Amino acid sequence: QNKLEDIDLNIAIQTAISSHAEIQSARQQLSLTQLRLEQSQEYLKPNINLIGRYGLSGVNDSLGSSIQDVTSLDYENWTLGLSYQTTLGKRNENALVHRSELEQHSALLELKRAERSLEFNVHQKIRQINTSYDVYQQQFFRMELLQRQLGSFEQLYQQQQINIEQFLDIRSSCLQAQRETTKSLIDFNIAISEFRHAIGQATVWANNYATSDHKQEITPLQEIIHPPAPAPATNPDPIPDSAP
Repeated sequence: QNKLEDIDLNIAIQTAISSHAEIQSARQQLSLTQLRLEQSQEYLKPNINLIGRYGLSGVNDSLGSSIQDVTSLDYENWTLGLSYQTTLGKRNENALVHRSELEQHSALLELKRAERSLEFNVHQKIRQINTSYDVYQQQFFRMELLQRQLGSFEQLYQQQQINIEQFLDIRSSCLQAQRETTKSLIDFNIAISEFRHAIGQATVWANNYATSDHKQEITPLQEIIHPPAPAPATNPDPIPDSAP
């Protein structure tokens, strides 16, 4: 019996996170709140400036003489100082920092919530894939069994060892099994599509797809979404209008 191995959950989640718009938006919002917090913290720091001035003076009775005094460098003056400015209490600044911290915390919680929700959704989709595949396998083997029985009953009917009601019963069961197998195959592919939507991509890395005879490594999900096609039902000879 074929068995569908578990898809690598960690890789599936990382694939989903890297391509999911809500996660990317939440991360950008967190980065923005971090920048706002750093900016608001700048307002708590004092404003310190180093001030320096240098000048030349000309002091004389006439303009010409004053200009000559300037060029002679006899009257230099310079000033060096340190300016320190701060706001007492910093009530508004502290309130702005506190609000920025709350915004950052809220953005972080939103990111964690989105990631947990995405992880849970991906995990559920993987379970649906495995469950629907198991159902398909059961229906497929049941249909094969009924098809073999139908072939045997067809021979018995042709040999007039069973009546028309018995033959019709087994053929009806076989047709019902075919319908259920087709439905389970559709459900399996729907689960694949929902999983692809959940991770935001059409393919995903998987561990492997094992059979009773061998186990081989696979990478794209495409390689596990085509289970063996159901064998065609036996086409019995036309049934006579009345029982033999």
